[in-house]
Amino acid sequence: MKNKGKISAFDTDGRRLELLQRLTKKAGATNITGTHKSFLDVNPNDPAYADVTHILLDPSCSGSGMVARLDELLDSSSSVAAASSNHSAPASEYDDNYNDSSSAEDRLKSLSEFQLAAIEHGLSFPSVQRLVYSTCSIHEIENESVVSHIVQRHPDFELVKVFPKWTRYWKLHYGCSLICWSIARRGNPSSFDGAEFCVRTLPRDDHVIGFFVTLFQRRKAGAATNASTNAKRSLENDDGAIDEDNDDDDDTETTEAEPTTSDAKKRKNKKKNEKKKLKKQRLTSVASTQD
Repeated sequence: MKNKGKISAFDTDGRRLELLQRLTKKAGATNITGTHKSFLDVNPNDPAYADVTHILLDPSCSGSGMVARLDELLDSSSSVAAASSNHSAPASEYDDNYNDSSSAEDRLKSLSEFQLAAIEHGLSFPSVQRLVYSTCSIHEIENESVVSHIVQRHPDFELVKVFPKWTRYWKLHYGCSLICWSIARRGNPSSFDGAEFCVRTLPRDDHVIGFFVTLFQRRKAGAATNASTNAKRSLENDDGAIDEDNDDDDDTETTEAEPTTSDAKKRKNKKKNEKKKLKKQRLTSVASTQD
């Protein structure tokens, strides 16, 4: 941005906010205003944020992708793979709002509900065009599941493929040979249609901290209307299958909306008769002139 425009930053943790302001100032950024406040308490209709077009949302998460937390899992003889697939990574004192009396499953559910609310709040800003959602979690319940809910609830926004050239290397040992090939590390394909637009990493495979990123973009007016209609139809279909044998109302409506073969023949004959009548009038006019 080259210090053009305005950036508003929000955090409920005063220490993190102070760190953000110190680091951004050191980097030479002078257009950032930090506010010690929850993003959910920011009024989208406040005139001060009427021109907000882009939002970077990095909400509280389990932090299960952080190396320190994974070391803790390994020390407790829990496999990282099991924690990733079963969403059962135990909470730790490193987690925000840690409460050792609550189960890991309840905590993950609570976090995903908060993350969902944060995204919906961000999309409610009237001028927002793009929103980036990111976590340092490896759990699907905080990542693909949250995104899937947003896609269904907000047809006026669509997913855009982040880092389209993103690749990683799979390693395969075949006898004494080591074969490597590059493939895209995208979202979990079994989670929902559109997961390929997301990006995620797993520490055990990618040798970096685990994280997840996705990008929502507002659709154009016409596309948003069509998407809304399709989403509504999809929800209606989910409520129950239609009985085609007894669906008299829909059949009648379709018949009235679409011209039948009989109607087409009537229009053709009418047009043909009009041409004959016009030709006859012309002949009569010529005969009258000759007389």
